[in-house]
Amino acid sequence: MKNQHRRVVNGTMSQRVGEMLKASRERAGMTQQQLAMKLHVERSTIAKVETGAIKEPAYTLVREWCAATNGIDLMNLDFTGANDGWKKLRQLEAVMKNMKESMAAVHLMKRREKEHARVGAKIGALRGRI
Repeated sequence: MKNQHRRVVNGTMSQRVGEMLKASRERAGMTQQQLAMKLHVERSTIAKVETGAIKEPAYTLVREWCAATNGIDLMNLDFTGANDGWKKLRQLEAVMKNMKESMAAVHLMKRREKEHARVGAKIGALRGRI
């Protein structure tokens, strides 16, 4: 059973596959052992996929992994060997990272504006007393 889920290929998929599957497992609140038991594989297989030792896991393993961890969003990507799904996800990740950084910058600017308004109000109150 172990070998049907293990398909190591000298492909172009990076460690990102394992990272996304790991994130899906963690999001589901499962340990590697719990997921391994649910998928009927050894825990080391889970670890190898997550670390990238198995660079291109078998489609059946990924499908079962996503079903077990409610990773429906990952199932919508192309796991059949084509890289387009992963390229699109990487682009989406870059966009999300930029959005997160932009939102943090906006939050910082708003916080500074509030601080300046409070300081200005205090200065105005002090001037009124003088």
